[in-house]
Amino acid sequence: MIERYTLSSLESGGGMSPEDSPSKIEAADTASMFALPEPAQPQLARGIEVLGDMAQGSMLWLGVSALMLVFGKRRLRYAAAQGIASLLVSTVASHGLKRLIQRRRPPSSLFRRTSSNPSSYSFPSSHAAVGAAFTSSVGSAVPALAPLFGVAALGVGYSRIDARVHFPLDVLAGWLLGGAIGLGVHELADSSGSNLARLAGFRAR
Repeated sequence: MIERYTLSSLESGGGMSPEDSPSKIEAADTASMFALPEPAQPQLARGIEVLGDMAQGSMLWLGVSALMLVFGKRRLRYAAAQGIASLLVSTVASHGLKRLIQRRRPPSSLFRRTSSNPSSYSFPSSHAAVGAAFTSSVGSAVPALAPLFGVAALGVGYSRIDARVHFPLDVLAGWLLGGAIGLGVHELADSSGSNLARLAGFRAR
């Protein structure tokens, strides 16, 4: 289990009992959060903030999936079905790991530019996991979409660190977890004779 501590005690350097003392990894993770540079342009900062807000409750990825299902051709609809499956699996997996590892988030006094007040555990970031899972599965099915969704997934993850509701290691772990899940869902769908496509009432090809 990752050690728990408060950033205020870490910053002050005093009043910490041995069990509250952060490990070297914890201290480096905290330092990297504070060292993260601010976006150079106000418009970019605002865009990242909006992107993070849109990803609340996976609404960004669900909205994209809906557009692909309604307006896309068969390959896009097949990719959307994979994306939704990846989203669901990554949500369950990331929240399961949160409950298992139980890493505390940064103190709520540090939260900024977030429309919610998250109360769940911190590791891994579900927002990062969902974005990476959706991107890797859909991007594998339709490679032309990978750069666009990849930038969006990176922006969502960055927004969680910038808002100081996650440590950088939380987001990195979420990206790795989600990427692996998305690739796994894509490979399973393709190797099983496009079962996702048949369930959705169409074939990929």
